[in-house]
Formats: sequence, structure tokens, C-alpha cells
Amino acid sequence: LWLPRRWWPGATALWLTPVGRAVYFLLILGAASLLISSALSADAWLSFAGTVWRRLGAVNQAIVFFIAAVMAARIYLDRTAMKPLMLAVEAAGATTSVYAILQYAGWDPLIPAHLYTLGTPAVVRPPATLIQATYFATFLLPAILIAAGLRIRETSSRSKRFHEIVLLLSIAALVLSGTRSALLGLFAGAGALLYLERRRLAGWRTGARSAYGVLAVAALAVAFVLLPPGKGVRLRLSQWATDRAGGPRLLVWRDSLPLIGQHPVLGAGPELFEAEFRRAESLQLARAYPDHYHESPHNFFLEAAIGQGIFGLTAWLALLGLACYCGVLCCRQRDSNGASLLASLLAMLVSLQFCPLTITSELYLLALSASLVALVAPSVTP
Repeated sequence: LWLPRRWWPGATALWLTPVGRAVYFLLILGAASLLISSALSADAWLSFAGTVWRRLGAVNQAIVFFIAAVMAARIYLDRTAMKPLMLAVEAAGATTSVYAILQYAGWDPLIPAHLYTLGTPAVVRPPATLIQATYFATFLLPAILIAAGLRIRETSSRSKRFHEIVLLLSIAALVLSGTRSALLGLFAGAGALLYLERRRLAGWRTGARSAYGVLAVAALAVAFVLLPPGKGVRLRLSQWATDRAGGPRLLVWRDSLPLIGQHPVLGAGPELFEAEFRRAESLQLARAYPDHYHESPHNFFLEAAIGQGIFGLTAWLALLGLACYCGVLCCRQRDSNGASLLASLLAMLVSLQFCPLTITSELYLLALSASLVALVAPSVTP
């Protein structure tokens, strides 16, 4: 970010391509939507700066949009930079996974355990350093799918072992977090990755090894759940059985819809959902969940529509649609990284339909989108 000579030529060259011009226009449009919605909101200072809970104010989000623009320029200028970035995502996922596993085991030198011991009966849901288990589980999805994709394509035995370790740690931490939305996103992303990499998995030997690996992981998971250390997971499964509606989400979605009609074009402003929702919350929801704090509608597109209006929601839909289209083109061009990135993007989108957006998940969404566009853009002379 602070060395523009390394990426500015890529930005000027990417702008000369139709797909590059489109992604830059949508990034500018998205950032402008955030700033305009904040300036015209009922509490401009809070909307600009954001709350201390999620820190998703317009300024922070605009910086993330800028980071995505720089990433697209850098990757377009030097496509070999994609591999180190993917390895960095894996390293971040593995590091936080180790910390989350230690939290589940009862060792945490940084965060008091009662802050993530939730429900009745009480269940430990480790968040690592990402505040909440749902935020953490969504953060792990790109690490898991990138590790799986690189494991499929790697030829070095040392690299294969590294990706396998990342996979085991990240999947274990995701399961221990007890997050249904992330598990649903993982299934969707894994299905997309298997379909996109079907040619590499066509051989019977590769298929047999993959099946053995999946069965081994499943057997280990079942054994862990049945043994005493798996008590927390068993309690979380019992909570799932008694809460099939996903907690207050359905009622929050219903009560949030009128907020779109109150600010249809530019929205109420980022980070102002809490204040707006208090005036719209139904008596039924307040009585059913009196101790819940609703920091967001727990749906990415609904949150964008409420915070930024139709203007901002359209920018998000166009940007993500362009990224998915570029991801498909990337896979058709047999780019080795396209399948992992597209599967990660789809997994996060599925998970974010049921959990709040955070600064880390927004960074990953925009980084994945920018990377896919940069990989598929045609080469031009800077």
C-alpha cells in the first residue's frame, strides 16, 4: 500500500481493460455509496467512524475497498504474487485455528473464557481473536478451501503435508466453533471446488485417496464427539436440535424489512442498524429474545440494503456478480488458482446470509473478488 511504484503501473494497465475498468468503477461506486450514506445519515460521526463492536464505519470500509483495488493492480502486474497471498491466508487460518483449539481445551491467556461460553447448557464456542465464533468460522472458509485446492494441485510431498495440516486444523476449529452458517458455506464451497476440479480428480487413484481421506476425517470427528473431550460439541448439537429456526434470525429479518422502505435509495448509513432497529423491533421478538443484542440483521444483502440503500446494494451485487463471472472464466482458462478463489467466495457468500459482516470478512470478500478479476483480465502494455 505504501509502495505505489510496485502497483500503480498495474492499476493504469488494468484500467485499460474492460473488466478492469468495470471492477474499478464498482469499487469507487461502493466506496462513494458508503461515504454518501454516512454523510446523510442521522448520526454521521458514528456512521463514519463505526462502533467499537464491528468497526465497520464508512472510513474503515472505504480503506478496505482501496486495499482491494491495490491487490487487483498488484496481481495483474505480477500474477505470481497470487500464490504468496493464498499461502498467507492459509497461515492466518492455521494460526487462529491453533488458538481456537487451545481455547476449547481451556487455555486462553488473552480473553476471559466466560465471554465465549454461551447458551443453556453453557457451551464453549471459541472465537480465536475475532470476537465471536460466527465471525471466526466465516473467516476460516477461504483458508480451508484454498488449502484444499492447493493440496489437489501440488506435486511436492512437503507442500502436500503443509496443506493437509492447515486443512485439519482449520476444519477442527470450525467444528469446535459450532457455527451452522459456516458449515453450510463449507459444504457449498467444497461442492463447487470438487466440480471445478473434477478433471484433476477424475483418476480412480486420486478419487480413492480423496475418499479415504474424507472417511478418515469423518471417523476421527465421530470418535471425538463420542469421547469425553467432545462434550462441548455434543451440547452444541443438542442446541441445534432444539433451535431449528436459527435463533432470532427469522424474526430479525422480518422486522428489518420495513427499514429498507424508510431509506430506500441511500440507506440509513453504515453501523446505524442498532439504533434504527430498536424503533422497528416487534414486541414478539423482544419478548422471545429479551437478552439479545441485534448488531446487524444477520444477512449480508439485507444489511447492505438497510445501510446503503438500493444504490449500495446494486454496487455490491454488480461487483460480486462480476467476480463470479471472472471466476468461471478463470476456470475455463485452466488457471490453477481460479477454482479455489471462486469456491472461497461462494462459501463466504452462503455463510454471510446467516451471520453479520465484519471487517475481516469484507476484506476477504473484496480481496477474492479483486483477485479473480485481475487473473482473468487480458494483458496490455502498461
